[in-house]
Amino acid sequence: GDFCQAGRHDLLLSDGDGLAAETWEGQELWRSPEVPVFLITISAEPLGGARRIYAFIGERKVEEQQNVRGHVGQRCVADELIALDGLSGRVEARLKLPEEDDMDLMRNWDVSNETGRLVSDAKVDICVRQWRKDCGGGGRDVWAYDADLNELWHACVDPPYGHHNAVHMLDLNGDGRDEVLAGGTLLSADGETIAVHDMAGELEQIRGAGHYDAVVAGRFGEDEESAPVAFLMAGSAGVYVIDPLTGRTRAVHRIGHAQWGLPCKVRDDMAGQQV
Repeated sequence: GDFCQAGRHDLLLSDGDGLAAETWEGQELWRSPEVPVFLITISAEPLGGARRIYAFIGERKVEEQQNVRGHVGQRCVADELIALDGLSGRVEARLKLPEEDDMDLMRNWDVSNETGRLVSDAKVDICVRQWRKDCGGGGRDVWAYDADLNELWHACVDPPYGHHNAVHMLDLNGDGRDEVLAGGTLLSADGETIAVHDMAGELEQIRGAGHYDAVVAGRFGEDEESAPVAFLMAGSAGVYVIDPLTGRTRAVHRIGHAQWGLPCKVRDDMAGQQV
Protein backbone atom coordinates (compact mmCIF):
# COMPACT_ATOMS: atom_id res chain seq x y z
CA GLY A 1 0.00 0.00 0.00
CA ASP A 2 0.94 3.70 -0.20
CA PHE A 3 1.49 4.02 3.55
CA CYS A 4 4.86 5.79 3.15
CA GLN A 5 4.26 8.07 0.19
CA ALA A 6 1.06 8.91 -1.66
CA GLY A 7 0.84 7.14 -5.02
CA ARG A 8 3.80 4.81 -4.37
CA HIS A 9 2.97 1.31 -3.23
CA ASP A 10 5.47 -0.39 -0.93
CA LEU A 11 5.54 -3.70 0.92
CA LEU A 12 4.79 -4.16 4.62
CA LEU A 13 6.44 -7.37 5.83
CA SER A 14 6.17 -9.18 9.15
CA ASP A 15 8.45 -11.90 10.50
CA GLY A 16 9.63 -13.18 13.87
CA ASP A 17 12.02 -10.24 14.21
CA GLY A 18 9.55 -7.42 13.74
CA LEU A 19 7.81 -5.36 11.08
CA ALA A 20 9.55 -3.85 8.05
CA ALA A 21 8.68 -1.62 5.09
CA GLU A 22 10.41 -2.31 1.77
CA THR A 23 10.15 -1.11 -1.81
CA TRP A 24 9.30 -3.61 -4.54
CA GLU A 25 13.00 -3.57 -5.43
CA GLY A 26 13.89 -4.83 -1.95
CA GLN A 27 15.19 -1.59 -0.43
CA GLU A 28 14.38 -1.43 3.29
CA LEU A 29 12.66 1.82 4.22
CA TRP A 30 12.35 1.19 7.94
CA ARG A 31 12.22 -1.62 10.47
CA SER A 32 10.39 -1.85 13.79
CA PRO A 33 11.19 -4.39 16.53
CA GLU A 34 7.45 -4.75 17.23
CA VAL A 35 6.25 -8.24 16.26
CA PRO A 36 2.59 -8.40 15.14
CA VAL A 37 0.77 -11.49 16.40
CA PHE A 38 -2.38 -11.21 14.33
CA LEU A 39 -3.83 -8.55 12.07
CA ILE A 40 -2.18 -5.47 10.56
CA THR A 41 -4.36 -2.75 9.04
CA ILE A 42 -3.57 0.55 7.33
CA SER A 43 -5.67 3.70 7.65
CA ALA A 44 -7.89 4.59 4.69
CA GLU A 45 -6.41 8.10 4.55
CA PRO A 46 -3.08 9.67 5.57
CA LEU A 47 -2.51 11.66 8.74
CA GLY A 48 0.27 14.24 8.60
CA GLY A 49 1.54 13.01 5.23
CA ALA A 50 1.55 9.25 5.91
CA ARG A 51 -0.99 6.61 6.75
CA ARG A 52 -1.33 5.09 10.20
CA ILE A 53 -0.50 1.38 10.60
CA TYR A 54 -2.32 -0.51 13.34
CA ALA A 55 -0.98 -3.84 14.64
CA PHE A 56 -1.83 -6.25 17.45
CA ILE A 57 1.21 -7.25 19.52
CA GLY A 58 2.06 -9.11 22.74
CA GLU A 59 0.61 -12.28 24.20
CA ARG A 60 -2.29 -12.19 26.64
CA LYS A 61 -2.83 -15.93 26.29
CA VAL A 62 -1.76 -18.75 23.98
CA GLU A 63 -3.90 -21.82 23.44
CA GLU A 64 -4.02 -24.81 21.14
CA GLN A 65 -6.59 -24.91 18.35
CA GLN A 66 -7.56 -27.50 15.78
CA ASN A 67 -8.28 -26.43 12.21
CA VAL A 68 -10.85 -27.93 9.83
CA ARG A 69 -8.29 -30.49 8.62
CA GLY A 70 -7.66 -31.70 12.15
CA HIS A 71 -4.21 -30.14 12.46
CA VAL A 72 -3.39 -28.72 15.89
CA GLY A 73 -1.64 -25.37 16.13
CA GLN A 74 -1.39 -22.43 18.48
CA ARG A 75 -3.49 -19.29 18.63
CA CYS A 76 -2.17 -16.16 20.34
CA VAL A 77 -4.59 -13.61 21.77
CA ALA A 78 -2.89 -10.21 21.60
CA ASP A 79 -2.36 -7.97 24.61
CA GLU A 80 -1.84 -4.56 22.96
CA LEU A 81 -2.69 -2.51 19.89
CA ILE A 82 -0.10 -0.09 18.53
CA ALA A 83 -0.31 2.72 15.96
CA LEU A 84 2.77 3.34 13.81
CA ASP A 85 3.63 6.20 11.48
CA GLY A 86 3.73 4.75 7.96
CA LEU A 87 6.62 6.98 6.84
CA SER A 88 9.07 6.21 9.64
CA GLY A 89 7.72 3.10 11.39
CA ARG A 90 7.80 5.02 14.68
CA VAL A 91 5.27 3.87 17.29
CA GLU A 92 2.98 6.86 17.83
CA ALA A 93 0.60 5.28 20.33
CA ARG A 94 0.20 2.11 22.38
CA LEU A 95 -2.97 0.70 23.87
CA LYS A 96 -3.49 -2.03 26.45
CA LEU A 97 -6.49 -3.92 25.06
CA PRO A 98 -9.61 -4.11 27.26
CA GLU A 99 -9.56 -6.60 30.11
CA GLU A 100 -12.26 -9.27 29.74
CA ASP A 101 -13.61 -11.20 32.74
CA ASP A 102 -14.28 -14.22 30.52
CA MET A 103 -11.02 -14.44 28.59
CA ASP A 104 -11.54 -18.20 28.28
CA LEU A 105 -14.27 -17.38 25.74
CA MET A 106 -12.07 -15.04 23.68
CA ARG A 107 -10.68 -16.40 20.44
CA ASN A 108 -8.99 -13.21 19.32
CA TRP A 109 -9.15 -9.46 18.80
CA ASP A 110 -9.93 -7.90 15.45
CA VAL A 111 -10.57 -4.45 13.97
CA SER A 112 -13.21 -2.91 11.74
CA ASN A 113 -12.99 -3.72 8.04
CA GLU A 114 -11.67 -0.20 7.43
CA THR A 115 -10.78 2.94 9.36
CA GLY A 116 -13.18 5.89 9.40
CA ARG A 117 -13.87 9.45 10.47
CA LEU A 118 -15.51 9.62 13.91
CA VAL A 119 -13.75 12.63 15.46
CA SER A 120 -10.62 13.08 13.32
CA ASP A 121 -10.16 15.21 10.20
CA ALA A 122 -9.22 12.12 8.16
CA LYS A 123 -10.38 8.50 7.99
CA VAL A 124 -7.93 7.29 10.64
CA ASP A 125 -10.19 6.36 13.58
CA ILE A 126 -10.58 2.64 14.20
CA CYS A 127 -12.88 0.16 15.94
CA VAL A 128 -11.65 -2.86 17.91
CA ARG A 129 -13.94 -5.90 17.96
CA GLN A 130 -13.84 -9.54 19.12
CA TRP A 131 -13.90 -13.14 17.98
CA ARG A 132 -15.71 -15.07 20.73
CA LYS A 133 -16.46 -18.76 21.21
CA ASP A 134 -19.95 -18.05 22.58
CA CYS A 135 -20.87 -15.94 19.52
CA GLY A 136 -19.96 -18.49 16.86
CA GLY A 137 -16.68 -16.70 16.16
CA GLY A 138 -18.27 -13.23 16.17
CA GLY A 139 -18.75 -10.79 19.02
CA ARG A 140 -20.92 -8.14 20.68
CA ASP A 141 -18.55 -5.43 21.94
CA VAL A 142 -17.16 -2.56 19.87
CA TRP A 143 -14.54 -0.08 21.12
CA ALA A 144 -13.80 3.07 19.09
CA TYR A 145 -10.42 4.84 19.15
CA ASP A 146 -8.83 7.84 17.43
CA ALA A 147 -5.47 7.74 15.64
CA ASP A 148 -3.62 8.17 18.96
CA LEU A 149 -5.61 5.25 20.45
CA ASN A 150 -7.61 7.40 22.84
CA GLU A 151 -10.86 5.60 23.60
CA LEU A 152 -13.88 7.40 22.16
CA TRP A 153 -16.63 5.03 23.28
CA HIS A 154 -17.63 1.42 23.94
CA ALA A 155 -20.87 -0.17 22.74
CA CYS A 156 -22.46 -3.63 22.92
CA VAL A 157 -24.72 -4.91 20.13
CA ASP A 158 -27.32 -7.68 19.97
CA PRO A 159 -27.54 -9.94 17.97
CA PRO A 160 -23.79 -10.48 17.53
CA TYR A 161 -21.80 -9.42 14.48
CA GLY A 162 -19.89 -12.20 12.70
CA HIS A 163 -16.57 -12.40 10.88
CA HIS A 164 -14.04 -9.71 9.85
CA ASN A 165 -16.26 -8.25 7.12
CA ALA A 166 -19.17 -7.70 9.55
CA VAL A 167 -18.06 -4.37 11.12
CA HIS A 168 -17.79 -1.35 8.82
CA MET A 169 -17.24 2.40 9.21
CA LEU A 170 -19.00 4.57 6.62
CA ASP A 171 -21.13 7.69 6.34
CA LEU A 172 -24.70 6.56 5.67
CA ASN A 173 -26.66 9.61 6.83
CA GLY A 174 -24.52 12.16 4.99
CA ASP A 175 -23.46 14.24 8.01
CA GLY A 176 -19.74 14.00 7.19
CA ARG A 177 -18.95 11.64 10.07
CA ASP A 178 -18.92 7.86 9.79
CA GLU A 179 -21.41 5.54 11.42
CA VAL A 180 -20.43 2.02 12.52
CA LEU A 181 -22.45 -0.86 11.10
CA ALA A 182 -21.79 -3.81 13.43
CA GLY A 183 -23.75 -6.74 12.05
CA GLY A 184 -27.39 -5.71 12.13
CA THR A 185 -26.88 -2.70 14.43
CA LEU A 186 -26.07 0.82 13.22
CA LEU A 187 -24.16 2.97 15.72
CA SER A 188 -23.62 6.72 15.46
CA ALA A 189 -20.17 8.35 15.39
CA ASP A 190 -20.69 8.84 19.14
CA GLY A 191 -21.51 5.17 19.78
CA GLU A 192 -25.27 5.59 20.20
CA THR A 193 -27.64 3.04 18.67
CA ILE A 194 -29.41 4.44 15.60
CA ALA A 195 -31.21 1.30 14.41
CA VAL A 196 -31.34 -2.48 14.88
CA HIS A 197 -32.42 -4.95 12.18
CA ASP A 198 -36.16 -5.55 12.60
CA MET A 199 -35.88 -9.30 11.82
CA ALA A 200 -33.05 -9.97 14.27
CA GLY A 201 -35.34 -12.21 16.33
CA GLU A 202 -35.83 -14.52 13.36
CA LEU A 203 -32.09 -14.68 12.74
CA GLU A 204 -31.44 -15.96 16.26
CA GLN A 205 -33.96 -18.79 15.81
CA ILE A 206 -32.52 -20.22 12.55
CA ARG A 207 -30.02 -23.02 12.93
CA GLY A 208 -26.74 -22.11 11.26
CA ALA A 209 -27.39 -18.38 11.60
CA GLY A 210 -27.14 -16.62 14.99
CA HIS A 211 -24.96 -13.76 13.82
CA TYR A 212 -24.37 -11.66 10.72
CA ASP A 213 -21.36 -13.22 8.98
CA ALA A 214 -20.73 -10.18 6.80
CA VAL A 215 -22.38 -6.89 5.88
CA VAL A 216 -22.14 -4.62 2.84
CA ALA A 217 -23.62 -1.12 2.93
CA GLY A 218 -23.60 2.06 0.90
CA ARG A 219 -25.33 3.97 -1.86
CA PHE A 220 -25.37 1.60 -4.80
CA GLY A 221 -27.67 3.66 -7.06
CA GLU A 222 -26.59 5.77 -10.02
CA ASP A 223 -25.57 8.77 -7.89
CA GLU A 224 -24.50 9.74 -4.39
CA GLU A 225 -28.01 10.99 -3.61
CA SER A 226 -29.49 7.49 -3.80
CA ALA A 227 -30.80 6.04 -0.55
CA PRO A 228 -28.36 3.91 1.49
CA VAL A 229 -28.98 0.18 1.63
CA ALA A 230 -27.36 -2.65 3.60
CA PHE A 231 -27.02 -6.31 2.72
CA LEU A 232 -26.73 -8.51 5.81
CA MET A 233 -25.19 -11.90 5.02
CA ALA A 234 -26.67 -14.03 7.80
CA GLY A 235 -25.41 -17.57 7.33
CA SER A 236 -28.22 -20.09 6.93
CA ALA A 237 -30.82 -17.32 7.18
CA GLY A 238 -29.63 -16.06 3.79
CA VAL A 239 -29.37 -12.35 2.93
CA TYR A 240 -31.46 -9.57 4.47
CA VAL A 241 -31.64 -6.35 2.44
CA ILE A 242 -32.45 -3.47 4.80
CA ASP A 243 -32.64 0.27 5.23
CA PRO A 244 -29.65 0.72 7.60
CA LEU A 245 -30.95 4.02 9.02
CA THR A 246 -34.19 2.43 10.28
CA GLY A 247 -33.38 -1.30 10.43
CA ARG A 248 -36.45 -2.05 8.28
CA THR A 249 -36.18 -5.15 6.06
CA ARG A 250 -36.79 -4.48 2.36
CA ALA A 251 -36.22 -8.02 1.04
CA VAL A 252 -35.01 -11.46 2.14
CA HIS A 253 -33.11 -13.88 -0.11
CA ARG A 254 -32.92 -17.48 1.12
CA ILE A 255 -29.84 -18.50 -0.85
CA GLY A 256 -28.16 -21.00 1.47
CA HIS A 257 -25.36 -20.17 3.89
CA ALA A 258 -24.41 -16.57 3.03
CA GLN A 259 -21.01 -15.42 4.33
CA TRP A 260 -19.68 -12.66 2.05
CA GLY A 261 -20.80 -9.89 -0.27
CA LEU A 262 -19.20 -7.72 -2.93
CA PRO A 263 -20.59 -4.56 -4.58
CA CYS A 264 -19.90 -4.72 -8.32
CA LYS A 265 -21.33 -4.02 -11.75
CA VAL A 266 -22.66 -7.21 -13.36
CA ARG A 267 -25.76 -5.95 -15.24
CA ASP A 268 -25.42 -3.14 -17.81
CA ASP A 269 -29.19 -3.05 -18.19
CA MET A 270 -29.67 -2.12 -14.52
CA ALA A 271 -28.86 1.16 -12.81
CA GLY A 272 -26.04 1.44 -10.30
CA GLN A 273 -24.20 -1.50 -8.77
CA GLN A 274 -25.31 -4.95 -7.76
CA VAL A 275 -24.21 -7.02 -4.74
